[in-house]
Formats: sequence, C-alpha cells, structure tokens
Amino acid sequence: MLYGLIAAAVAATLVELIAPQGEGGRMGGHVRLVAGLCVLVALIQPLREGVMLLRAMAEGDLAEMLPDVELPAEEEYGSVWSDTLAAMGDQEVTSWVEGVLEQKFEISPDNRRVQVVCEVGENGVLHVKEVYIALRGAAIWKDPHTIEGYVSERLSAPCTVSVGQ
Repeated sequence: MLYGLIAAAVAATLVELIAPQGEGGRMGGHVRLVAGLCVLVALIQPLREGVMLLRAMAEGDLAEMLPDVELPAEEEYGSVWSDTLAAMGDQEVTSWVEGVLEQKFEISPDNRRVQVVCEVGENGVLHVKEVYIALRGAAIWKDPHTIEGYVSERLSAPCTVSVGQ
C-alpha cells in the first residue's frame, strides 16, 4: 500500500514537471488536479479493500475473501479461546497473589514462588482451580495457614502453601 502511494505521488510529480504549462499557466492547474485525483484514488483503494474485508467478516464469508489462509474448524475456536483465556487468567491471578504476598504479608519475590491453575467453565467463565505458593528464605516464618485462608477466601479456590521448597 505504501509503495503504491509513493509511486503514485512520484508519478504525479513527474507528470506535472513534464507537462507543458500552456497559455497563462492554465494547463498546469488541470495537470495538478488530475495528478491529485490519481493520488487520492491510490489512497482510497486500500480503504475500499478494508471495508470489503470487514463486510465479508460480518457476513461470515471470510474464507472467500482470504482463500490462501487456512481457517481453523469451528470446534477448534472454542479450544483455542479457552486455552488463551486460561493462560491470561493464570498470569493475572498470579500477579494479584504476588501483590498480596508482597503488600499484605511482606514476602519479597525472592522468598516465594506462585503457581495458579485456571480453567474455563462450560459457560465460558474463567475459574481459579488451584493456587500453589512455595515459601523459602525469611518467608518460612510466616504463618502458612493465614496466607492460605486469605487467598482461598478471596479467590474461592483452594490454596496450598508449602514451606522450605
């Protein structure tokens, strides 16, 4: 797209330079008008193709618009979506648990390891299945039952805290 636009602008400029000016320079104005319209068409063409692609997507004809792209089967979408959502959920919940451990329980990142397991339910809702926290270093003196209770209550999921691993 960019190369086509640059080529159209360069071609329009060359035509303006080569074209005769005519009497009183009136011909130059017409040449600039036609050159400007050509550049405008070069700008609009990708937008037209984009609108057609969006229309095809809305109508469900995406496979016809992109014949070279192999689209996954309808059943695969659910699986890919669930896996992606679960991975994103794991990261978000892990970040939240690490923040709680650092702010509320004053456990530094060097003295902890957090693992969260999420799953996507039948209705597409993300659920935290389990939380594992391993404490080491100075954090072994923290009460694991307090941490388990706090995290379990907030996430409505079982939390296991191990010490010294």
